[in-house]
Amino acid sequence: YGSAGALTIYQFVDGRRLLYIENLNIINGPNLWVSLSLSPNPLTSDDFGREDIDLGPLLAASGSMSYEVPDVPRGLEISDYYSVIIYERDYGIIFSVASIK
Repeated sequence: YGSAGALTIYQFVDGRRLLYIENLNIINGPNLWVSLSLSPNPLTSDDFGREDIDLGPLLAASGSMSYEVPDVPRGLEISDYYSVIIYERDYGIIFSVASIK
């Protein structure tokens, strides 16, 4: 994976969550998206689960950015998620994986 950066998930008093990616530096590509994954180390799109949380398109290939984290699917907790992935949405090619555990 060709990327660098740090990430933090903040939870506010009102229950909202925010994923903050700091100093990201990744090789850019078409249609890149960010998701929270239940898989600790997804290698291909076959490792994506339907309970993964889509955070939206990658805002930039470098710099710092934040994403609102929607509610997790019923029966799961935010602590059940192991990684943040950046992937090419059309073909499921993973560009980067970062552990959140």
